[in-house]
Formats: sequence, structure tokens, C-alpha cells
Amino acid sequence: MFTILKASAIAYCGDRWSDIRDYYNAHAESIKPPTILPTQWDNRILYRLFDCWLRLFRKDGWDDLHGVLTAIAELRSEQTQYEAQEIFLNPAADGRLMAFRLVSMYHWARATELLATFVTHGDNMSICVDLDKHFEAAITSAEHSGDMAYELLLHWLHATSILMVKNSLWWGTRTVNSRVTKFVKSVTRREAKPIFEMLPPQRAALLECGLLDQAKTAIVVDLPTSGGKTLLSQFPILQALNQFNEDKGWVAYVAPTKALVAQITRRFRRDFDPIGIRVEQLTAAVEIDAFEEKLLNDGVNRFDVLVATPEKMSLLVRNNKVPNRPLALIVLDEAHTYDGSLGTEISWLLKRLSKRVGGAQRLQFMA
Repeated sequence: MFTILKASAIAYCGDRWSDIRDYYNAHAESIKPPTILPTQWDNRILYRLFDCWLRLFRKDGWDDLHGVLTAIAELRSEQTQYEAQEIFLNPAADGRLMAFRLVSMYHWARATELLATFVTHGDNMSICVDLDKHFEAAITSAEHSGDMAYELLLHWLHATSILMVKNSLWWGTRTVNSRVTKFVKSVTRREAKPIFEMLPPQRAALLECGLLDQAKTAIVVDLPTSGGKTLLSQFPILQALNQFNEDKGWVAYVAPTKALVAQITRRFRRDFDPIGIRVEQLTAAVEIDAFEEKLLNDGVNRFDVLVATPEKMSLLVRNNKVPNRPLALIVLDEAHTYDGSLGTEISWLLKRLSKRVGGAQRLQFMA
């Protein structure tokens, strides 16, 4: 158990936590926690905490994180029944060492509970201070118990817990706005494929590279394939809509193919519908039909995000059909594909849009 947890912690701290999940999936049977009954009290705690941390590393939906909170609650209910006999039925010296070991494990369990609660609910922004307090107390007690392997494991799990907080969606978006908070709450609590934490490239873009810096008028995000650019694009979209809320601003999302337009629209509707943001798409046809005409001019049921190909967006500009509302943000997806004549089209489109609806911020994603 110590070997698996320490290896998992080292991998997580090295931003290789996707490899951890692959390993867990490939060795699901061999890493199952040992049977709890019958065993002594300190092992009961250890087995449950081992299971809790497998769940924290894996984060396979709500069941895993609820399982952590349930396990800690069960430990509390069992403490009165098992603790006394574990300490007082041992010789004095062994009882003293066991007392230190149990105190250490109690602090470890409390830190585990706090971490799982934050990842699911994000309602404790002093979480790092609390984790430091409990892990430092756990490490000090482990040192007095004389178990060096256990003490070393706690050092690694302490570092992992802080990084897990910094990777969480709650932490990365804590200072943006209420609309983003509602979005994070929605995607973390949905039943199908909830998202609890950011990939390393997403964390770097949000926390280190100033993706949400409103002073920047143009940003290029160069991410590897499957680097999470769709989720990443949603945060500046929400920020821009919030900034232009009173003026009923809108966002233009330009994707190079009609298949990608349809894919982005489905994803955005799934994520944005629960927080009241309307997403619409334009077809790839070379004309504006009656439905699209009504959509673009509907002042009552107005859209917030419009997804289209560059050719269709250019058609709106040429035919004077651009919505008469402030354009808050332009997102160019797969920007590296805009070369040749299409690159010229995009340059023209950006200039015309900026002139017609004001100087919107531009965001370019490159895969």
C-alpha cells in the first residue's frame, strides 16, 4: 500500500496523473484495498485511507469522492469501539507508540476529508492552510511513532494534496466572477463525466500565463492534442459575457469545419444550458435562411454564443447581418489551419468585425 501511494504521489507531483489512472485501470484487481475485518484498529484506518487516496487519485465520478467522505464518517463511528483496546491492551511502550501512530492517522484522515470536500464543493478557500496544519501534525506524530516509511509517505501526500487543490477547477477560477463559479459548480456536479481538475496545460494557461487577463486584446493558446482547449475556451467566454452583460454582448466562435462547429455546439450546450447561456450555430450553407435571419435579429430570445465556420461568419458581415450588439470575444479554433486564402479571409473578417461591433478581445487556439 505504501509503495502504490508513494508512486502515485510522485507521478501526480510530476504532472503524470493520467498515467496513474491508466495504471489503476490496468491493475484494478491487484490494487484493491485489503479486507477490513477482522483486523486491529490502526490497520482498519490504514486500509480505509488507502482506499480513499486511490479514489482521490482516480476521481472516476461522484462515487469516488462520495466514497472518501463515507469512509471517513465510518471511521469516526468506529473510533469509540476500537481505539481504547488498541492502546490499553498493549504493553506501555507499545501503547505509547500506537497512540502516536493513531494521532498521526487521525490528522491524515481529517486532511483527506478536507481535500475531498474541497474538490467536490470548493467552499473553503483557506484549504491549503488547513491541509498544512493537519499534515504537519500527522508527520510530527509519525516521527514520534518511529515509522520512517510512513512518515515519508505523508510528506509526499502533503505535497500531492496542495497540488490537487491548485489543479482543481475551484482554485483556478476562484477570483473570476459569479458566472464562472456557477459553471464550475455545474460541471463538477453533473452525473455524466463530471470534471474536477485541470490538465497541466490548462493549469499553466489559467494560473501562469494570464489567459483571463482582460488587459490583453489578443491571446494565442498553443496546446497539444487532447490538451483540453475546449474547456479552456469556456472560461474567457464566460468572463467576456459577464463583462458585457449589461450591454447584451455576444461571443463569436469560429471553427474551420462544419463537423467541428456541430461538435463545439453540442459541447457548449451541454455545459452552458444549466447556467442559462444560449448557444446557437449557423449552417455551412452559402446563404442566410429564414431561420437564421430570425435568430440573428431575435431581441427577446437572443443567443450568447454563436458558432460558425469562417465562411459563414464572413457572409454575415458582407450582408450586414451581424447582430447589433457588442461583440465581447472572438474565438478562433484550430487557428493553425487558417493559411492561404482562408488566412486572408480570417484577417479580413477580424478587421471588419472589429470595425462594426467594437474592439473585441481575440482568442486563438492552436492544436
